[in-house]
Amino acid sequence: MAEKETPASIPAPAGFTLLKLPQSGFGKLWSSRFYGRREDGKLTMAMQVQAQDLNGAGGCHGAVVLAFCDTLMTLGSNIQAGLLSHLTTVNLTCDFISPAPLGSWLEGRLEVLRATGSLVFSQGTLSADGKLVARMNALLKLYKEQNPALTPDSYFS
Repeated sequence: MAEKETPASIPAPAGFTLLKLPQSGFGKLWSSRFYGRREDGKLTMAMQVQAQDLNGAGGCHGAVVLAFCDTLMTLGSNIQAGLLSHLTTVNLTCDFISPAPLGSWLEGRLEVLRATGSLVFSQGTLSADGKLVARMNALLKLYKEQNPALTPDSYFS
């Protein structure tokens, strides 16, 4: 069976710009893949499904979906709650609802349910070209040290 070709890159959905991720190992690996837009103080994140993201059934692999969801929940919760601090994932649950095909744009939204002095509770959804792909819940740990470099503007190119 021949490997599927990635379709010519479709421009990011309207209003999205490339996100500027912290330059950790993971951030460097994904820095050219994640796009974002802010509306009413909330982050919506997007990524196009490419050939290297596919599982054996031809949909976006669950590990890629989870990496996307984890990044969405940590960055988005930070932006929405105005925390100026790194967040570490304590728990992330994800219900996979339908596959995301090659070439589709994943689009994730979240809502911060509660932020305490040390924890953030968030939930969100992920869709591919308008079709629900997953829903997620996250419990995130807030670092005590504030980092003034982590303003909402710092994530946008």
